[in-house]
Amino acid sequence: MQAQLWHPKYEGQGLLIEPVKKKGEKATFTQGDFRRAMGLFTAEEIDIENPDSVFRGMVYALLTRSSSYDRQDQILTRFHSDGLDSAKAIAARGDLMDYTRGVTYPQRLADDITAFAREWWPNLSGAFISCLRTDLEKQKRDYMRDQLTRDCPGLGNKCASLLLRMAGYLDAVPLDRWALRFLRDTAGHKIHQQYDKKKVKYDGNNYTRGLRTPDYMKYENAFSDFANDLEIAPAALQMLVYVHRTGWDHERHPFMETAT
Repeated sequence: MQAQLWHPKYEGQGLLIEPVKKKGEKATFTQGDFRRAMGLFTAEEIDIENPDSVFRGMVYALLTRSSSYDRQDQILTRFHSDGLDSAKAIAARGDLMDYTRGVTYPQRLADDITAFAREWWPNLSGAFISCLRTDLEKQKRDYMRDQLTRDCPGLGNKCASLLLRMAGYLDAVPLDRWALRFLRDTAGHKIHQQYDKKKVKYDGNNYTRGLRTPDYMKYENAFSDFANDLEIAPAALQMLVYVHRTGWDHERHPFMETAT
């Protein structure tokens, strides 16, 4: 059964959102944006009944932490061609630095993916997948996100939220820079200067790359309230903003396709 991402009328007419504040920025989502957002949803969707699908989805989510989509695509292509599509294969490969070059903090990302495959997956994936399968009403978003960010190497709030959205939690919002800018410029919600890349300089003192948990939930709630008023699932609005800003228009990556 296809998830209800937004009111059906938007697919035929698009959507114009006027800014909440006078000096804000309007957002115009075309029919093409809705098509591409649906394509993104389909490209990233995972099957929670298939552990291999969940594993690949977690690798996919981990790679979004430090890289652009194009670089992520390149790494996934190499993983796929080299047979690095299971925890056993990645754990046996050892240092993944040769794959992660070109991302932010490549050694850290390589170490986190290896630790995830060697430690988290064999010990904790079973409980996580069981929780996904039994949470039929999708009520345990916060609990699972907290567990993931606490125990899984390399998964912060944004990446954990992406993974949960890929698993069907449409109230889990991966708050990337585009979503935060939309929240600030169109929804009229004030963003603290330490998270506002438009205002803050990299001075080593008052800038943080990732949202702290209490702030993440505050901004996610504000984003969700705005989305719900539009009759759009919160995660779907984030996808719309993302494809509109980046021009994303791709097929499901073979690394993910083999998991279904």
